[in-house]
Amino acid sequence: MEGQERLENTDQAKPELLSVPKGSDNRMGWVRNLKALDRESEHFVVEYELGSECRIPGLLDYSDGKIICALMSTEEGRGGLWPYNLVLHVPRDRHGHNLKAGKGYYFKDGRLGELVALMSLFFRCRFYLISSRHLPGDPRMGMTLKREYPFVRVKCNPAIHPPLFEKPDKNLAVDFKGFLDTVRTLDPRLHQEFILACHHYARAVREVGVDSEMVFIRLVSAIEALCRHVTLDRKDDALEEQKIATLIASSDLSPGQKKNLRLLSMSENQERNSSALSSNIRADTSRVGTLKLDA
Repeated sequence: MEGQERLENTDQAKPELLSVPKGSDNRMGWVRNLKALDRESEHFVVEYELGSECRIPGLLDYSDGKIICALMSTEEGRGGLWPYNLVLHVPRDRHGHNLKAGKGYYFKDGRLGELVALMSLFFRCRFYLISSRHLPGDPRMGMTLKREYPFVRVKCNPAIHPPLFEKPDKNLAVDFKGFLDTVRTLDPRLHQEFILACHHYARAVREVGVDSEMVFIRLVSAIEALCRHVTLDRKDDALEEQKIATLIASSDLSPGQKKNLRLLSMSENQERNSSALSSNIRADTSRVGTLKLDA
């Protein structure tokens, strides 16, 4: 495909599985991981190489070095992506994850997937997992394991999709660190829906240039995940009370497209009216039958 780069495979790789924990702690995995590290002294380190079209300054040093993230180079790397190094400390005891539990928090992409989704949402750009290195801490305890992850990416024209390439006015050191602090204060009962919405958003921006329909579907899914606990009103949707005919007339669509939308709208209205009429007829018939029986 001319002018486009396609890297092999599927969606974001899955370097670890975060499953349902025992008990009632339904917070995100990266939050529980910080708590587990406070209790346990033995841990190992995993370094993840991420790539993004956006250059984000600053060094994230979160919770006394338990989460670290920063640029790895002063220039773009593979395929025009800026390389980032995300370092996570993981306790050797997987702190009671129960793979067969029926209820509780679940996110299939683990701590890494959660943090990448949060970064995508906060900085409004896409990140790709390129490689990982598992470090034993003490070299005498084992070898360093490295793994590379294939992914799908289509290079986009910055003029067509400028938000994916704009330099954010936020940084990792202060702004994103403050965002993580805010996320940690979220009601644990909302963690599942919130990270699901972030995940859909991160998937949506990675689909730009690959599958436009999936971009739309993922963004709608993100909104739906958040709206489960939020009641919308007219201020949230300025178009809610406007007539469809007015919206079509004021749009930039061609005359033919406007005509097709008007016909489609009329057809849907007729179906709704017909359905309502049928319901009324059935209700009236039922009432007549009841009156006859009473007589």
